[in-house]
Amino acid sequence: MFILDTVKEHIAVTEANKLGIPVIAVVDTNVNPDLVQFPIPGNDDAIRANELMSRVICEAVIEGRFIAEKSGNRAVTTPSAPVTRTPQEQAEFDAQQEAARKSAAAAQAERDARVAQAGEKAEG
Repeated sequence: MFILDTVKEHIAVTEANKLGIPVIAVVDTNVNPDLVQFPIPGNDDAIRANELMSRVICEAVIEGRFIAEKSGNRAVTTPSAPVTRTPQEQAEFDAQQEAARKSAAAAQAERDARVAQAGEKAEG
């Protein structure tokens, strides 16, 4: 998974880490690089930098698929089949998703409280 702003997309990073999906991300000075398996140092706030990074990653993916196709490795370019779950597995999955949503909401509320508290200290 490629992410430009891991602070803004913290839920995606958390979910990817839980599912074992490698995360490639642009890491700025305000980011914890330990959450990212493949960090790319850069400015995630600049529009032009984000456009450039996105274009480079896109071209690399296209080139990688082309090379895999030429080498006869069809598994890389073939999308995987949709996941089918039993009703019990689906209920368990839904419960895990709900728990993840609640955890993310609590973490967001905690961050908002810290920001508000820091703002009050700065004003006072």
